[in-house]
Amino acid sequence: MARATGVPVRTVAGYMGETAARIFVAANGPIKASKDLDNKKIGIVAATHTSFRTVLYMNKKLAINAEPVPLESLGTNVAALQSGQIDAFYSSEGAALSLVDAGELRLLLPLASIYPKPYTAVVVWTTSDLIKQNADLVMRFVRATLETVSYLKDHPAYASELYTKRTGASRNVADRAVASLNQGLSSSGRGSGQDLFAAVAGSWQFTTESGAVPATVEVKIEDAVDSRFLPRQ
Repeated sequence: MARATGVPVRTVAGYMGETAARIFVAANGPIKASKDLDNKKIGIVAATHTSFRTVLYMNKKLAINAEPVPLESLGTNVAALQSGQIDAFYSSEGAALSLVDAGELRLLLPLASIYPKPYTAVVVWTTSDLIKQNADLVMRFVRATLETVSYLKDHPAYASELYTKRTGASRNVADRAVASLNQGLSSSGRGSGQDLFAAVAGSWQFTTESGAVPATVEVKIEDAVDSRFLPRQ
């Protein structure tokens, strides 16, 4: 999206492939299938957040007409669901899965099942100028990021300890959050597939089909991606 507005940025690594975002509903509520979201209210983070675009994308993909309702945090979304203010909500937080375990929520739709494939949900990007001026710095940043991702995937217990220290969550919640996160993390830097260009193209497809940018806006993926800083396959 930055590239579409003229900002000279380039994606140099995709370290999360499939999105960890999901749509949750009340465990004992009336919504049983994705089509039941038609004309319903879905809690999201904010109108400027990916969750807003996700609801618009879902509407088009599933042929429904759901309304996004900005509610910010997981806690406020859960409270709104319980009070009947919304009918479902979006969350990419692993902590929501602990509420599924507790019988409060039900996972209705893993959004990775309807997003384009391959895909990259989170990337490392830099400016074209920095690549020209200090390519070594970009290389070291990408390598350090991917090494961190690899370490977290190989040491989930350590990652859970970090999670509990930072959030104050219980170990059970931390373990679920880390397990959920690790499903999407990619130490290859190529997103969910074997080609960073294809993964970024999938992300751009989501961006355009969700209406985040006008359909007339054109971005050349080959100009927006630089994969030479990735480790060899």
